[in-house]
Amino acid sequence: MLPLKRTLLGRLLSLSSLEIHADTAGLTLVQGKRRQQLQWQQITRPVQLDSGLLFTSARIEADNAEQRHFWLSKRQAQAWLTATNALWLSARAPLLKRQAASLTACLQSGYMPCSRWQQLVADAAEMRAMWPDSLSKDDLALEYHGDLGLIQQLSDASPATLRALRQHSVDTECRRYQALFDTIESSPLTPKQRIACVTHNDHNLVIAGAGSGKTSTLIGRVAYLLESGQARAEEIVILAYGKQAAQELSERLAKRLGQRAKAVTCTTFHALGLAIIRQTSEAPPTLSPLAGSASLRQSFVSEQISTRLKQVEFKRATVKVLESDPSLHPNAGVLPLYRQLKNRGLDLNARLLFWQQQGAVKRLLTLLADLLLEFKGHRGRLGSVSRRELDLLTPLLIPLLEAYNRQLRLNNEIDYIDMIDQAHRAVRSGRFTSQWRHLLVDEFQDISRARAMLLRSLSRNARSLFAVGDDWQSIYRFSGSDVSLMTGFSDFFGPTSTTLLDKTFRFDDHLNRLASAFISKNPAQLPKTMTTHKRATAPSLTLVSNQQPLTELVQAIASRVKSGQSVYFLARFKFQLPDANSLAALAKQFPQLHFRCDSVHASKGRQADIVVLLIPAGDQHGFPPSRRSHPAKEAMLAAAESYPHAEERRLFYVALTRASDHLYLVTDPVNPGPFVTELRELMETPPKPTAN
Repeated sequence: MLPLKRTLLGRLLSLSSLEIHADTAGLTLVQGKRRQQLQWQQITRPVQLDSGLLFTSARIEADNAEQRHFWLSKRQAQAWLTATNALWLSARAPLLKRQAASLTACLQSGYMPCSRWQQLVADAAEMRAMWPDSLSKDDLALEYHGDLGLIQQLSDASPATLRALRQHSVDTECRRYQALFDTIESSPLTPKQRIACVTHNDHNLVIAGAGSGKTSTLIGRVAYLLESGQARAEEIVILAYGKQAAQELSERLAKRLGQRAKAVTCTTFHALGLAIIRQTSEAPPTLSPLAGSASLRQSFVSEQISTRLKQVEFKRATVKVLESDPSLHPNAGVLPLYRQLKNRGLDLNARLLFWQQQGAVKRLLTLLADLLLEFKGHRGRLGSVSRRELDLLTPLLIPLLEAYNRQLRLNNEIDYIDMIDQAHRAVRSGRFTSQWRHLLVDEFQDISRARAMLLRSLSRNARSLFAVGDDWQSIYRFSGSDVSLMTGFSDFFGPTSTTLLDKTFRFDDHLNRLASAFISKNPAQLPKTMTTHKRATAPSLTLVSNQQPLTELVQAIASRVKSGQSVYFLARFKFQLPDANSLAALAKQFPQLHFRCDSVHASKGRQADIVVLLIPAGDQHGFPPSRRSHPAKEAMLAAAESYPHAEERRLFYVALTRASDHLYLVTDPVNPGPFVTELRELMETPPKPTAN
């Protein structure tokens, strides 16, 4: 093959000759006595020619640098270029196969998480950029056609391609581990539960409706990770909301998986936080007695207030709160009386004495003790940001909080807020390196923002986050939970795969229709359509007048149920439940039944054959109650939802979905409250016909 040469005019003007030779090894540039060898593997793109009026110039990209050579012959340039680039392509074509093999290995490595998909598409685009845009299969030997096609397809990949890849992976894994999913629990896992178990994105949200088997799904997920070899037991942690739930999960894992699950960590967020702090502290702290005892905090606040009331400014701030906060007054008439006395010239000490005699100071101490930890968490999140509802109380709360934190430091103690916040800082700063590559979270709808931030920091070094919960059952805002972290899961954690467990095994279709219609009124919640395993032969919800003695209702229940069934009394507040003596009397009169009482909040995660929901007349303690928490506390909680009584509606839904056989709703038939009125209207509405 003849070389491409510099023209005579070019040699005269540039004072040098140039020849570019091409052969199967690469290009050889001969310029005078200097020779440069460029192998085809060094040349990253085809040679390009730029034609001018009198000459042609060549561009050669080698070793990530571009060479430009001018005054080359136009007459022989095109034929030389065609032959040269054919040699280049022939020498580099095997690279296509290696590139395609790399992409194929990535495609065949299981479920495609977003992080791997983004890297795969970026790699494919980078590979494609190494080849000319004009390259087609016609330019290549047949053996490279598929390789080029794969690179081109993945570099232009659409969301539909990702969905197809994931569906193929899910189908394959469900078939491969069918025997595992058939036997891991007492009943085979449902198709949706299996899909949830094998969906392996960076972030995975499982929306588990009431009674849909979320615990079975968590067990199935752990079993799948271990059986498929994607995780070792010590790389898995399950985080639960409370100590009892964590213990139950641990026992269930041991029962179902035996020794394989022994090294799986089942713990609470607080216990995890304490473990992280102890691993990263030179002098590991202990848990303060003040953290878990409301009575000790009350005593602490009382002592602090007694001491600080000797300070004029603190006393003045205290009296200002007592004057301005109606929730501290024993009755509506006390404030006019106070103003009359104040106008007669009561000094600061006398004004404080007045409020002490009215019991308002004692109420203030209780309020401050109740708000102290909430205030600590609030300031930790927002720093010195002020809230109008807190303005009056802030001058009292700041010195109390400073004294509280100082006592913890002096005793080398921490509280539950510190457990989460300090652990988060240790993870975020890199002082703690997590061993867990797979994070599983139970009851995710109850998570607080502080816990979510710790979880997000842990997930950055993990392979997957797997959260299970139901926003329809988010009922703990008063203790810090934030339902927006579930409804906005992907906004907080990143791209997410979501699976809905939409079949309940607890209650029948009649109760499901009523409960779902009631809870679905709030459009801000995640939409779901629940189906049921059970079919009702008769209505499974009965309204009962509260004028009927409770023993008569229990007598009617006992006459229709089997011996050994459970009866669960629920109420919005604990004081509305039968007392211990009444419960003991019922147990004695009806020994064939098992009785239990709980507030609706405490019933979360539990069920019974028969549920008796007690709702008193009136608004103050009804459903929903008109009584609200103190405005200062409201200001420090997660932002309230715009839909009226959103959380109370979810709490009522929890109460409606605890019964596996029948729900009795005991209330005043004349003044049942808005929720019961709405439910009664739903009961009178004929159900929509179901599709065959």
